[in-house]
Amino acid sequence: MFYRQAITKYVSLHFSSSQKAQLAELKNWIIYLRPVEAASGAFQKDLVGSFATGIPHGNTGKQVVNMYLNDNGGDMYFRMNFRQLSHELAHMILMIKYPDRYGRLKFNERLEGAGWGKIGEKRKFFSVEVHNREWEIRTGKKRWLRSITLYRRAGKKWIKVILRGLDILDLK
Repeated sequence: MFYRQAITKYVSLHFSSSQKAQLAELKNWIIYLRPVEAASGAFQKDLVGSFATGIPHGNTGKQVVNMYLNDNGGDMYFRMNFRQLSHELAHMILMIKYPDRYGRLKFNERLEGAGWGKIGEKRKFFSVEVHNREWEIRTGKKRWLRSITLYRRAGKKWIKVILRGLDILDLK
C-alpha cells in the first residue's frame, strides 16, 4: 500500500490533467514489485555483471517496470528501495513523454557483457537522460534529487516519511 502511494505521488508530479494522451498511455503500464531474491541472475549477469545480493534494482521495458526490492520492513529500506524505484519510474515517464527523442551520453559507460557506451553516443532520451543524471549525482556535478513527503500511520500517530527520488521535473 505504501509503495502504491509513493509511486502515485512521484508519477503524478510529472503529468497534468491536460495531457490526456499521455495519461491514457500511463494506464497501459504495469509496475511489478518483487523481492530482490526473485531477480533473474541471467538478466543481471548479461546486462550489468554480477550484483551484490540484496541490492534493489530494476529494469524498464515497453509498458512494464520490473522492480526488485529489498523490503525487510522499516522506513530505511523503504527509502532505499524508493531511490532506485524512482530511477525506473523516470525511465517510464520519459518513455511516455518523449518516445522518439534522442540524447547524448555524457560519460563512458561500461556494462559487462553489453559493451561500452561512449561519451557523445546517441541514444533514446528516456534511457540516456536518466543515466546521465545518475552519473551527475555520483560525480557530484549536480544534485538531481527531489524530495516527496508521505505520511503513514503507526498506531495512533502519523509518521512523516521523506523520500528522495531522481528529479526530472525540469524536463518539459
